[in-house]
Amino acid sequence: MSPKRREIGIDQICNLISLETKNNPKTIRKILEATYSVILKQLELNDRIYFYNFGAFEISERPGGDKRMGDPVNGGTIVRYIKPKNMITFLPSSVFDKAVNEGNFQPPPTKRKPYKKSQVRMMKEYYKRNKVDNKPTVEEILVKALNVSQARKTDDKWEIEQEVKRMERDNNYDEAEV
Repeated sequence: MSPKRREIGIDQICNLISLETKNNPKTIRKILEATYSVILKQLELNDRIYFYNFGAFEISERPGGDKRMGDPVNGGTIVRYIKPKNMITFLPSSVFDKAVNEGNFQPPPTKRKPYKKSQVRMMKEYYKRNKVDNKPTVEEILVKALNVSQARKTDDKWEIEQEVKRMERDNNYDEAEV
């Protein structure tokens, strides 16, 4: 497994550039900040900035408008207005893209959210893991359902018989007192 990746901040970038160019890291930091401000100013004036053998920064507008969203309270839909927004995209040059793809670069490991398994999926995995072949068939399920309903009917008959006996007993006591 590859070592854990971490982000590199502006200080680390300045130190790495200063090692390559043999300049002071403070000077490198001022140059990077000036580059950042110049890029923003030029993007404000133009829609695109291109760096040779690196890539291009472009500004594109994400259109606004009405968007339908689900309403969790009422269960219906809500229409909300979304403002248009400027987006910055980076398009790498073919030289930069080729260098990354032909180099020994490895993407960072993806973090996946654990998903909740449905009851059906859990049962399928259980049957597969335990190799249970005696799953009930449709006929067996119907027989069980019929047996339960018959048992209920017989219980009802038994309750009716008990009630009749109780009434007869109560009538016998009433006749004995008279």
